[in-house]
Amino acid sequence: MAAGLLLPGLAAAAAAELPQARQLLAEGRYAQAYELLQPQKAAAQDDAAFQLLLGEAALRTGRTQESLVAFER
Repeated sequence: MAAGLLLPGLAAAAAAELPQARQLLAEGRYAQAYELLQPQKAAAQDDAAFQLLLGEAALRTGRTQESLVAFER
């Protein structure tokens, strides 16, 4: 039950990273975008926008398998 109470906060934290991640990707700073998003990936596994950005960052940094997983979510 306690874990369920934590997930909304974690999901909100993941969502808060999206504008910065978009900016980093637009600037070609793919590794920084990946490092920003990666710690939040479990909390945002059902967030399509988050997974799209994570997938792009992973793909552009050579993490092909991880990008496929993100894109499939």
